[in-house]
Amino acid sequence: MASWVVIRFRGKGAVFALFLIYPLISLFVDGFLEEGTGAFTMANFTKFFGKKFYYRSLLNSLKLTVCVTICSLLIGVPLAYIMSFFKIRGKSIIEILIIISMMSPNFIGAYSWILLLGRSGVVTQFLSNTFGIKMPSIYGFGGMLLVFTLKLYPFIYMYVSGALKKVDVAVCEAAESLGCNAIRKVFTVVMPLVTPTAIASALLVFMNCMADFGTPALIGEGYDVKVSEVHGMSQRGGSVVTYVRYGDKVWSSLIEQGEADLIVSFEQLESARWLAWLKPGGVLVTNTQCMDPMPVIMGNAAYPEGILDTIRGMGIEVDAVDALSLAEQAGSAKATNVVLLGVTARRMGFAKEVWLDAIRATVPPKTVEVNEKAFTLGYEFDQ
Repeated sequence: MASWVVIRFRGKGAVFALFLIYPLISLFVDGFLEEGTGAFTMANFTKFFGKKFYYRSLLNSLKLTVCVTICSLLIGVPLAYIMSFFKIRGKSIIEILIIISMMSPNFIGAYSWILLLGRSGVVTQFLSNTFGIKMPSIYGFGGMLLVFTLKLYPFIYMYVSGALKKVDVAVCEAAESLGCNAIRKVFTVVMPLVTPTAIASALLVFMNCMADFGTPALIGEGYDVKVSEVHGMSQRGGSVVTYVRYGDKVWSSLIEQGEADLIVSFEQLESARWLAWLKPGGVLVTNTQCMDPMPVIMGNAAYPEGILDTIRGMGIEVDAVDALSLAEQAGSAKATNVVLLGVTARRMGFAKEVWLDAIRATVPPKTVEVNEKAFTLGYEFDQ
């Protein structure tokens, strides 16, 4: 009998090692291996911590996770105490609702909040149209904090509730007989008994929040955005150039040469003129339409041929789309820019619904349908 128990334990240990320990160790070891050669290197870590984007993202994740954990404790622990020590009508229904909020998938939960409190959300539109009340934005750090907290505090509630049920009533009665009031009893008797459980549940909240990428992708936003335009004289073949920069903190709206992650162009020749601004590994999104500049119209020059092939030959990744035709397919040639926006959106780390939500909140109501269709055609375009 004893040998059978040992064999069974070893079997469980092998399964645990195979499906949990081995993948974690493999990921850890791969971090020190050079891609292709397999040689030991610290270059991956040097690259990660050498770029502000990566370590600031890590710091932002830690900041959000710590705040969510604290807020979950502030809600979950008092709620568990109230539900355990006080008689509340409909207690079982409330507990079911709390558990349901924890069981919903992260992505669906975040999307539900957008449908309620997003820019075009049901609650947002109702309060705005009926009472003229402008709701605070659900997007950004505050929105993520709200959604994560309401999603994860049930972990605290469930574990602490279980611990409170095991608290000996005689201990509380003894504290009261010695003159402890209700508040002092909570902090001197009850809290020390449930603190280990609260810490364990807080770790669960911390890990769940840290591992969730869907919610920040949907409602993260909250970026500092700087936009500037440079207007060239059309009589001299000039053009209008718009610089857009976003991040946690942006000090200048201008983009220097070799710094742009994306270039979006309305026609081929303009895309070639601004290639110097594209960083190594950057992407060019361009309309395949050719618009003759003034020198070509006046007969002083010829429009170059094979522009996009030449650019691709330079090793630059190009997303070329006949945006005008897709815009006309959507219902209006004026939506060409929205088609290009849809193509560009695929290259950025925001969910499709976030873009559509912004379009609904920005364009005139009568053009929403056309713009949504134009964006979708661009977003789903496949070269």
